[in-house]
Amino acid sequence: MSVWFVPYRKVGTRIIINLFDLHMDRKYWGDPDNFRPERFLESNGTVRKDEALLPFGQGKRSCLGESLARSNLFITFTSLLQNFALRLPEGVPRPSTEPEGGLTFTTKPFSIVMKPRNV
Repeated sequence: MSVWFVPYRKVGTRIIINLFDLHMDRKYWGDPDNFRPERFLESNGTVRKDEALLPFGQGKRSCLGESLARSNLFITFTSLLQNFALRLPEGVPRPSTEPEGGLTFTTKPFSIVMKPRNV
């Protein structure tokens, strides 16, 4: 039997989860640098709930705009994918998953070709 010891913390101590490291942890994701949508879906196609995925935080301090953000992202990306085929320019390597550091992490700039679909 393993025992987990929780050390004493003064009341009011803030504990901050490093979400970047959690979301890039090979223990949970295997190959976090590769985009594999199936890791987020159940076999019947519904979205899988995973305790290691916390893009909007958790608990009392979670993002108030989560439902608005999810709806907006769904509509935006669905519209993009319905109307355009997205590809990398020829001869250009895949974008890096390494973030640009700073106050917050951002992606490094990259180019993409958006070809209109014949709808």
